Amino acid sequence: MKKKLIKVIVIGAGKISDEYLKILKKNNKVKVVGIVSRTVKSCENKAIKFKIPNYGISLEGMMNVLKPHLAIVCVSTSETVNVCKKLFKFKCVCMIEKPLGLSLKESLRNFVFVYFCFNENSNSKLLSSSFANSSSSSLSSSILSLF
Repeated sequence: MKKKLIKVIVIGAGKISDEYLKILKKNNKVKVVGIVSRTVKSCENKAIKFKIPNYGISLEGMMNVLKPHLAIVCVSTSETVNVCKKLFKFKCVCMIEKPLGLSLKESLRNFVFVYFCFNENSNSKLLSSSFANSSSSSLSSSILSLF
């Protein structure tokens, strides 16, 4: 029996999203189904570059239509918590690329908020980790181990 592909959405179209997309596109168990960003132009450019079928600026709209299994959050640190507030309403695994704040105090305050939201919404799974020093195969293995 053929195994179902893991549907992935990338949130954020900055430089780090390129690294995730390069890795994900090499894996035949994964299908990147969409990319969301603050501007249409940035996510359109990324969608063209990586042959991603769907792109847009509405996180809620994309999540409702695409129903991904995994959301990779790689937005600016200042936007991470706002994106998580929206994202945790949906049933998917969430991998958060950035820290939750610009200082230790802010990170701890936001961690309590994110932890509370995450626990209130049992639809989501949370993976918060830094893969900055990980190899491509290590990142792929870590993500795929969730499924």
